[in-house]
Amino acid sequence: MARLAKEVLAEIPDQFLSYMRTRGIKPGPLPPPYTPCPPPAIHPLLARRLLSTRRTSACSLMSHSRKCLTVCGDAD
Repeated sequence: MARLAKEVLAEIPDQFLSYMRTRGIKPGPLPPPYTPCPPPAIHPLLARRLLSTRRTSACSLMSHSRKCLTVCGDAD
């Protein structure tokens, strides 16, 4: 039974391509490459609040605050 399923599934790509060719359907353009969004900036005052409530490491929040300053330009 498994061999029959493999053989039937192996025919699908050829059948699909044949169907598309007979109807003149061509692939569209490729979508643009994926670029991940930057993480949202955390304002330094919010970082202090998170540090006191979540007990997050000071190093990670300080580096994130510096990123916020470079992205947002906010010096508060």
